[in-house]
Amino acid sequence: MQYLGFADGYPLILIFYRGFFCPRDRQQLPQLVQFQSELAVNYCRLVTVCVDPPLVQAAFQARLGAQWQFLCDPNRELIKQINILDAAESEYAYRAQPYTLYCAPT
Repeated sequence: MQYLGFADGYPLILIFYRGFFCPRDRQQLPQLVQFQSELAVNYCRLVTVCVDPPLVQAAFQARLGAQWQFLCDPNRELIKQINILDAAESEYAYRAQPYTLYCAPT
């Protein structure tokens, strides 16, 4: 087990989601809003990533009352690079598969 000090920075939870229209995301993200104060108290950061344009993400973030960063990957570069692009022909085509990564501060 490795112990981190304040000088090491904060760990990061990175969540890729499909979008505001996805029933799974409409359930998961409000639960994260309830959890965001717990993360802050425990020195952890949260970031979500989607392919939606910044204005769509900003509206979704405001509606949720989320205080963390919502990042955009409109060209799907990152989700292709880490191989989580859903290329199946469905309503979720060319979006990230739901995925969560934990990143150490370093």
